[in-house]
Amino acid sequence: MEEQTLQKHAYTILQASLEAVRPQQSVIEAMGLQQNILSIGSQTVDLSAFKKICVIGAGKAGGAMAAGLESLLGKQIHSGLVIVKDGHVCPTQIVELREANHPVPDKRSISASNELLAYIKKHRSETTLFFFLLSGGASSLLVSPVPGISLEDKQQTSKLLLESGADIYEINTIRKHLSQVKGGMLTNYFKNAKLISLIISDVIGDDLTTIGSGPTTGDPTTWYHCDQILKKYNLEQKIPESVLQRIHNGQNGLIEDTPFPESSCFIPVSNYIISTNRHALEAAMRCAEKLGYRSSLLGTKVQGEARTVATIQTTLVKKIISGKNSEQPPCCLISGGETTVSLGEKYGLGGRNQEFALQAAILLEGLDNILLLSAGTDGTDGPTNAAGAYVTGQSVQKAQKLGLNPEMYLHNHDSYNFFRQLDSLVITGPTLTNVMDICIILIAA
Repeated sequence: MEEQTLQKHAYTILQASLEAVRPQQSVIEAMGLQQNILSIGSQTVDLSAFKKICVIGAGKAGGAMAAGLESLLGKQIHSGLVIVKDGHVCPTQIVELREANHPVPDKRSISASNELLAYIKKHRSETTLFFFLLSGGASSLLVSPVPGISLEDKQQTSKLLLESGADIYEINTIRKHLSQVKGGMLTNYFKNAKLISLIISDVIGDDLTTIGSGPTTGDPTTWYHCDQILKKYNLEQKIPESVLQRIHNGQNGLIEDTPFPESSCFIPVSNYIISTNRHALEAAMRCAEKLGYRSSLLGTKVQGEARTVATIQTTLVKKIISGKNSEQPPCCLISGGETTVSLGEKYGLGGRNQEFALQAAILLEGLDNILLLSAGTDGTDGPTNAAGAYVTGQSVQKAQKLGLNPEMYLHNHDSYNFFRQLDSLVITGPTLTNVMDICIILIAA
């Protein structure tokens, strides 16, 4: 099969997966409304019992989620305020949107978060129903450091953790213990108001305590876990002194821990996950089958170093081609999750999906009728404008003709500049959603 056809099929499958997790539609499909009775999951809520319905939130999908809630509830919504990533604004009629930086918070993150907290205090009461819209990116957008921790301290801490290869669970464990809103702390601001959280998951296993650093759910992690993470990645000598001192004070019992899941502050809170990586992968499989491929789900919890995962999956591809696996071409292998990349002192430009694809390109060199595409469902892979990249068995040969050394670009973690010259970047622009990553491997007959 021609490479152009494989590429077209891969993009079609990717688009189908993204359509399945559009936030606006996910919000509408998660709830039902008959007269004033709202149903979600096993819960029903009589909206007429509330004087105000307010919408708040944070995350890359927040704007689209707000638009979905507006289309469902209309003028029953009193007002709202949601923090989104730069470039992720979409039209809303009632809910106001504020933009801030991601993945490292900036001054706008602090300002918007302070505005949101003031909004909650202004409208909270026993007759107020709050909808909290939470999605990936909220950890960097909803930012309210504890006294003694500056924005610069948080920025440096986030940067060090991201570069260390720490996974999202570990990163958010530290974040929660430096914040007045993460790790369930946000619920302290609502007093007796009713709170319904609608959540789009961007973490392995859809763990409520990790999505957006769990602002509306109890936190099982402790100061001890924070200390162990710093030691694991040798960050004790690099982390800002104020952060290190706070963690040590917490371990010594001088600072109260984040609220545990059984805390009474969560009684008026209901959390609902309305969209996940699995939804996207299942849609991708259905699309692949319509295109004539036998589709297989390799997993929804793929994690670990991008290069290691790429090695494992390309080994499977080679077994299929050699007839040493039960899968038979034409087939499509689908997987989802979130890998990591451990950076050294010097590195170029790229992201986990691009690094994954570059390692795969090297290992698949010379094989025919194969295409691998790896992309972030949010349209962003690392600090680049690309969602990811695609490769074939001829990618290395094409690169060498251009004078490019794939091994050198991989060693330098400079996958973006490699694929930019190869014209193999996957660029979708902001998708307004975020359910981790998707990998699509097509093996033609």
